[in-house]
Amino acid sequence: MKNFFNFAICLSVLCFGFGCKENPLSKFMQPKYNCTMVNEPEPKTSEEFFARAQKHIEMNSGGGATSLDDCAFAALDEAIQLDPKNADALRVRGFGYRQRKQYDLALADYGKVIEITPNESGIYFLRSIVFIEQKNYDKALADLSEVLRLNPDDNAAYEKRAEVYRKLGKNDLAEADDKEYRKLSGITETVKPTPIGTSNYSGSVKTISGGVLNGKAINLVKPEYPTAAKAVRAGGAVNVQVIVDENGNVISASAVSGHALLKSSAVKAAKESKFSPTMLSGQKVRVSGIIVYNFTAE
Repeated sequence: MKNFFNFAICLSVLCFGFGCKENPLSKFMQPKYNCTMVNEPEPKTSEEFFARAQKHIEMNSGGGATSLDDCAFAALDEAIQLDPKNADALRVRGFGYRQRKQYDLALADYGKVIEITPNESGIYFLRSIVFIEQKNYDKALADLSEVLRLNPDDNAAYEKRAEVYRKLGKNDLAEADDKEYRKLSGITETVKPTPIGTSNYSGSVKTISGGVLNGKAINLVKPEYPTAAKAVRAGGAVNVQVIVDENGNVISASAVSGHALLKSSAVKAAKESKFSPTMLSGQKVRVSGIIVYNFTAE
């Protein structure tokens, strides 16, 4: 019997190294998950335990990964025990550990995800948040720089890296990142009136406040649900501050609230949207307002 278990342990190590889908020792391991769901079959595979964890999150945590309950954690533990390379389960469990302020455990899970999917920019962003919360700004800076290497148009990463540069006293670099963030977000410093002599001149163009603009859209582009956000079941509302010109085009867009992994997608959708021109006293005017995007965790 002793020789059998020694062999089984060696087989488990070899399996992990060569990427087996399920751990061959799983049937000898004592299960930790003892939660039940009405009319749901008991999970057996890694993917089934991950799906069960997602259902616990949806039922008990308001559909987000901000407060995983014990059953969700237990299901994720089982998923990872059965398949140590289940990146989705590791990513979500790491997010839950971060919310519980168990930073070392979060970093361990994120590190494993990076080993499995080294070219996924979102996981470096998630890990950078943990480093920032630990005040480990040098490592946060390295992760945010990696995000931008993989995805040079990630405005949220520029915004967060500017914050880190300021923490490190590197204000010139922070300002450079702020400039890139504003550029990618379509934020303009001033709104200039249409010059006299141009074909569409209508006097000095006035900007009015329009409140929530969703209902005034001719074409409200639906934002994509980013893979990294989907994995941690990030959801909720993202508010995007926009300026719509006199012809109904979005000339400025900046996310002012919402989950960090959703902001970039929301801003991109806002900039591609089209609105009905707004008239005031017979003249076309610019409108400043908010577009609200509601993301539902799938």
